[in-house]
Amino acid sequence: MFAWVRLNSGDASEVRAWTDRALDADAFMLALTENLPTDAWTHGMGFDGMGDRVARRITRVELAPYESVLDVPRFLGRVAQMIEHHSTSAEDRSQLEGFLRVPRGNLFRDD
Repeated sequence: MFAWVRLNSGDASEVRAWTDRALDADAFMLALTENLPTDAWTHGMGFDGMGDRVARRITRVELAPYESVLDVPRFLGRVAQMIEHHSTSAEDRSQLEGFLRVPRGNLFRDD
């Protein structure tokens, strides 16, 4: 989506109009909930540098950068709506609920 904005001379209105329509599609919603979370890895040596080097994954969702191309409140409302809808499969509901459990904000600071 951001490449589309860059190719459109920085104007996000066309992308925003497209995502506004796409939010009605369950497949688009599921793709976003799968791809918006970001993973980072931290490495530590344990207490005072003693012990094994251990990697720890940190998963976050930072929605602020998407506000120019996505109606974030509507997106979150659609996630909740899809969870409550009786026709949403158990697998899709699990993915949507998992998305809502991911901490919000920047990977390296609490927002």
